[in-house]
Amino acid sequence: APGPVAHYTFDDSSNSTTVPDISGYGNNGTWSGSSTNRYSTGKYGSAGVFNGSNQNISVADSSDLRLTSGGTIEAWIKPNGYGWILEKYWGTIGYEIHYGFSSASQQIIFTAGGEGTYTNTEITNGEWNHVAVTFTSTGRKIYINGVDKTWTGGDNTALPTSSGGLNIGSRGPYSPSNYFNGLIDDVRIYNYARTQKQILEDMEGGAPGAARMPQPIAYWKFDEGYGTTAHDSIGSNHGTLGAGDSAPSWTNEGKIGKALAFNGSSDFVDLTNNFSQYIQAPTETPAENMPSFSLSVWAKRTANGHSSKIIFGKYGYNAGILEGQFGLWSNTSTFYSIPYSVPLNTWYMATMTYDQQTQIAKGYIDSQYVGFINMSGLTFKANEKNLRAGGEGVWFFNGLIDEVKIYNYALSEDEIKQDYNQGMAAVMGQSSSNTGSSAPGGSAAQEYCVPGSTDYCAPPVAEWNFEENQGTVARDTSGNGNDGTLVNMDNSNWVAGANSSGAALRFDGSGSYINFVGNTFTPKTVSLWLNTTSSETMSLISPQSGGGAPTDWGFHLINGKVRIYSNYESEYKYVESSSSLNDGKWHHIIGVSDGGTTHLYVNGAKQSGDSGTEMSLGHAVGYIGAHYKTGDPDITKYFNGLIDDVRIYDYARTPAQIAWDYNRGAPVGHWRFDECQGTTAYDASGNDNHGTINIGAATPQTSAGTCTSENSAHAWYNGRTGKLNSAMSFDGVDDILTISDSEETSLTNSGSLSAWIYQNSQADSTGFVNKANSRTWLDTDYGLVQRYAGEVRGVVSNGSNWQSAEYSPVPTNAWYQAVFTWDGSFIKLYLNGKMVDQKNQTYTPQDTDDPLTIGAWGDTTGVTNSKIDDVRIYNYALTDEQVKLLYNDGAVRFGD
Repeated sequence: APGPVAHYTFDDSSNSTTVPDISGYGNNGTWSGSSTNRYSTGKYGSAGVFNGSNQNISVADSSDLRLTSGGTIEAWIKPNGYGWILEKYWGTIGYEIHYGFSSASQQIIFTAGGEGTYTNTEITNGEWNHVAVTFTSTGRKIYINGVDKTWTGGDNTALPTSSGGLNIGSRGPYSPSNYFNGLIDDVRIYNYARTQKQILEDMEGGAPGAARMPQPIAYWKFDEGYGTTAHDSIGSNHGTLGAGDSAPSWTNEGKIGKALAFNGSSDFVDLTNNFSQYIQAPTETPAENMPSFSLSVWAKRTANGHSSKIIFGKYGYNAGILEGQFGLWSNTSTFYSIPYSVPLNTWYMATMTYDQQTQIAKGYIDSQYVGFINMSGLTFKANEKNLRAGGEGVWFFNGLIDEVKIYNYALSEDEIKQDYNQGMAAVMGQSSSNTGSSAPGGSAAQEYCVPGSTDYCAPPVAEWNFEENQGTVARDTSGNGNDGTLVNMDNSNWVAGANSSGAALRFDGSGSYINFVGNTFTPKTVSLWLNTTSSETMSLISPQSGGGAPTDWGFHLINGKVRIYSNYESEYKYVESSSSLNDGKWHHIIGVSDGGTTHLYVNGAKQSGDSGTEMSLGHAVGYIGAHYKTGDPDITKYFNGLIDDVRIYDYARTPAQIAWDYNRGAPVGHWRFDECQGTTAYDASGNDNHGTINIGAATPQTSAGTCTSENSAHAWYNGRTGKLNSAMSFDGVDDILTISDSEETSLTNSGSLSAWIYQNSQADSTGFVNKANSRTWLDTDYGLVQRYAGEVRGVVSNGSNWQSAEYSPVPTNAWYQAVFTWDGSFIKLYLNGKMVDQKNQTYTPQDTDDPLTIGAWGDTTGVTNSKIDDVRIYNYALTDEQVKLLYNDGAVRFGD
């Protein structure tokens, strides 16, 4: 279908007064108004901010915008009060959409050619809703969140003829008034009437004509993890969990993210009755008059039950997905069904479609067709009861339910497959389920597991991610109900989160904190993100009161340094960060208590000098942002700064898991060699360990040059074609790259090295990547070297002894990837994603102040005649699966 004649995404948030039209028709807009705060977080990307008093966007008239033969106008709105969304008017001959007549009216009104069309559906202030209007010479429709909500005036046929300008966010191009108060996003204007399905596609925010997922009109993800509300992620049809013993429990082991667990005897979720057009006909409806619809749900039954137990629907409903069958009810209370069979303890997706044109309902399990019901000549039963997930009466489901969706059309088989494969035409792989968790690969539980690692990796027993972004309660999203109360804090304390992701909380240093009561867990790992500029002594976390050991422990900031301490029976012990962290940047902090010893990690790195302090964490967390000690009269040491994503685990996380928590296991050093000029190799990890390139005067390479110099004496020119973009070329005579010693390069207990290597020739005792001061084993901390021509070795040395993992032959004049890992138990060498040698680790690498060297072994006596690309170091041992993923990232991009 043709694209829009105007499309405003509001994603150019430079605060320029120009609002680009990305349709290609050049209908750019211009901001007006006193405020320069024009952009905020939108439904997709950024949105326009309209202040309700003088803020609007004006667009000059063009023939494309007059819509004299009909058209479609769409926008996402998040209103704070009534006002005009869009208008192109001149007397009574233009068109306009506005939200409400007054603050008491929350309906959508569309006017064209002097004739009005109305909805009687109220939109909730402060929530995103999609508004779309279509009009032709034969009638009009108003859609709210993809659902036809036309009330009166749908048969009006007047068309606009205005040559006036267009306004967004106000009425009247010449004397603006009725200003919109709130956010507007993704405004689209078409010069033809879009179908309902096309409008649903536009709601996804993609470019017109792009491949899209089928778009539901209601979608309950069950990803909250707390509370009694199941939010509809499409509109405002939020569900309510049953009360008391009828409330299902939250679980991290969903099919996708979290899910709800139902007990088979009383649990349910009430999902409103706002779908009378689909599924819930309030009066008896002949099959030929029942609008098309589709139902979809993921389920996992954990106990055998009756085939009428309800997963999504209601007993005696017009339509429902039950345990073991899809069901439809006629007005004679006759039950028609499509049976299916699935094993216990297995996730499956059940989909039911009804096509009004054919009057046929179909059932699908895991996107595979299983049967149909022909409703031709029959009448659907009347039923105005609310939709439910989980059951009613005695028909309650025992198991997990996730990803509940309603569509207002019959999904095609291809769309069902797309839905099943999570929006991809063919899913090539999910998040790994080859971990220490038995949960599905896409579940929330797997978020805490390192791909390919079988180490125990249960979710935290408490997690406060602050994504609620409002209110005075810090919700525990672990599902364990450890909610906290915000003290001396309100909505103004909610701010942008760590690394501009989600939300965080701002503590004022003078009385604001979070209080927890009734927690019973004993923390073994505590993690959080912090951001501060204060040098005061402040508390990040402290325990609840009570007896036992220790009653006083916590995380403090003292002169900008993080300190984990324990004070029990007058014995004060602590471990402290290597450097101050009060620099106004986000830092990730993790304390791990294992076997009576506590370690501190900052930004994924174990702190230097931390050999393990003999202390443990005691009572459960009682306070965030303040300090309390049993016996003290007051709460003290209020934190001044930002805190985000606090997690408590009841087991000790491993170094690999700590790196995973920090940045999904990204390298602590990464040199891409894509500069193509200069003598600095920049560290792409963000840790700023930039390397110095030294190209010696001896031939064949005599200077760094550039990738485009066409001079074979230039290192960059010889490395212009790398494995991934460009590489650095070393001539095997006097070229070397050095990176100064740092906390990130001081890898002792565990680590990984990775490099793509292209050897022009081979020689004994040369180096690729290593931390050493000469080409001798005992002067090397760790490295990838070539002791003999034709081989590659990974080596570790404690200064007195050394050991290596090796492989031969390796090629010349061809790229290969070498990865070396050690974890205290094994040293492993990988070539092109496959492990080629493994040995028991006997020696721990020494920690010297030698530089990290690339292109040589310690100094220029061990130089290599090679191109080297994409060098990475990790502060933990990569798993087999991570090595494979790392290899495939390079192999599929520029494999040769």
